[in-house]
Amino acid sequence: MFRPETLEFYGKVNLLKGAILLAHEVTTVSPSYAREIQTEAFGHGLHEVLKSRAAHLSGILNGIDEDSWNPESDGELKKNFSSAKPQGREECRAALEKEMGLEPANGRPIFGMVTRLAEDKGVDLALGTAKELVKKGGRLVAYRDWVRHSITQLADYHFVATKNSRDRVIQMGRPAKTIYYTGCPSIDILCRTNLDLSNKRPIKTLGSGASVDWDKPFLLVVQHPVTTSYGSGRRQILETLYAVAGFPEYQKVVLWPNADAGSDDVSKGIREFKEKNRQLKFSYFKNFSPEDYARLLKKNSLLCRKLIFIHSRRLLSWQTSRFNRG
Repeated sequence: MFRPETLEFYGKVNLLKGAILLAHEVTTVSPSYAREIQTEAFGHGLHEVLKSRAAHLSGILNGIDEDSWNPESDGELKKNFSSAKPQGREECRAALEKEMGLEPANGRPIFGMVTRLAEDKGVDLALGTAKELVKKGGRLVAYRDWVRHSITQLADYHFVATKNSRDRVIQMGRPAKTIYYTGCPSIDILCRTNLDLSNKRPIKTLGSGASVDWDKPFLLVVQHPVTTSYGSGRRQILETLYAVAGFPEYQKVVLWPNADAGSDDVSKGIREFKEKNRQLKFSYFKNFSPEDYARLLKKNSLLCRKLIFIHSRRLLSWQTSRFNRG
């Protein structure tokens, strides 16, 4: 068993590698995470192993057990209740307040947050508003695994990131009018950012290749790998770049791909094109801040907005598309 095709991993035993290679199927917590762990950024050294099992690797989106999370039968709650018989909810609420060290409600709402305590989950936003919530009489309860049922069941208001999350909270018996679909917290960037882009307010990130005159029209090329056709990324991005090169009157701003399975192939294609076509007006950027990316999306042409969503090898309606500003 101590062979490269099983347990051996750089001279040591790696049981996880062996399990991945020998399993009939490999599953993880979501389709997006299944793609992410096939990249160097998220694979923790096993991304190549996971890539080799891509055909048998899948992600099953997290869900809830409707029996376990049913307030009428949930054994984690102090007292069971339902929409028809809500009396037990007040007893559960009092138990939660006692457990979390909160004063009795006296009509004040509880805001519950069920999540990992990480910035990408919006914890920084919760902390930023916590003082104001408390000042206005509210109480904020953050996630603790063994009381997560209680927090979700007993919070007066719910701010969910997805419509699926909203549906799940409703399935748990919470009134729809108390659930607010707020989306990704980072979307607030668009509300507080000046989206103007010009030479007076240029992109802050430094790129390579030709310099960009932000007062003139440009095409933004963003093409991520097609995870269902792994290994074709190089050819696909080369087709895109050579097609875009057919419009010499426009500057081209190319963004390197994100960390999905197949991103290495796309990156190789970009490098190859860059080396062979240094005379062309192409500018290459590794990444942009969210604020700058929003400014680019607002400034670029109609065709390039379509390009952002083209993930396949086919470039649709190049000849008939028009470069309308706005």
